[in-house]
Amino acid sequence: MSQEDKTPSSDEESFEDCQEAFDADIQEITTSVESIEIAKDFSLEKLNFHFSKCFEFSPDLSIAEYILGYQEVYKFLTLLGSVFTWVAADVQAKIDILQKYNTGDDKENYQTIKKMIHYEVELNLVKTKKRDDPSGSRTLLRLHRALEYVVAFLAKLDDIELTDKCAPISREAYEATLMKYHIWAVQKAAKFAMGLLPTKAGLVQKVNPEAEKDSQVLRKVETEFMNAVNSMKKVYSASQVFYEEKDLLNIP
Repeated sequence: MSQEDKTPSSDEESFEDCQEAFDADIQEITTSVESIEIAKDFSLEKLNFHFSKCFEFSPDLSIAEYILGYQEVYKFLTLLGSVFTWVAADVQAKIDILQKYNTGDDKENYQTIKKMIHYEVELNLVKTKKRDDPSGSRTLLRLHRALEYVVAFLAKLDDIELTDKCAPISREAYEATLMKYHIWAVQKAAKFAMGLLPTKAGLVQKVNPEAEKDSQVLRKVETEFMNAVNSMKKVYSASQVFYEEKDLLNIP
């Protein structure tokens, strides 16, 4: 059977199980959305710093630094407007799960991404056919897939003018990355939300309001976006290898 045949979209026998798990996810996320607030302390510098620091002590990638980096991704998502709060809520829920593994009773096996994946595979803790499996490896895999979209979207900011809308590059990035893991209803909701994204200038101003009146601040923010993209891309590429080694990239 090919890798494509193993994907959730072509696995008709597991559709009902996936739908039930999706419905449960939606209920949990809907409840979480009510407590979402727009972040006032998002920092591109911290985003870049923590993803860069994932490699500092080990090439196996620090989960603690990954979590801190993803906290900044979460904050960024809240800046994109109320239509993205359901995405932010889902991200925060998965960060919380990873945090429990990273600091829990079995924390020695959850300090790096590579060790976590190896440990859970060896003990058969990753239920490859069960979509609502709460293992650390599957939880981080969902964040890993979302990170690919974030990297692809933000990388394209360099290709558009300040007056251009972000919606087209966001949709293009989504269709090339995360969309294949989503059922039709989620795809439709995601593309609708992206249609409400601001211009590049508007996005930059959300990150740093001073950029509207200060061209130096504007250029600084644009540079920081690309620095963060490069750091996230390196972490994504390394994580991709770890999951590929254990044949986990295509689990539902």
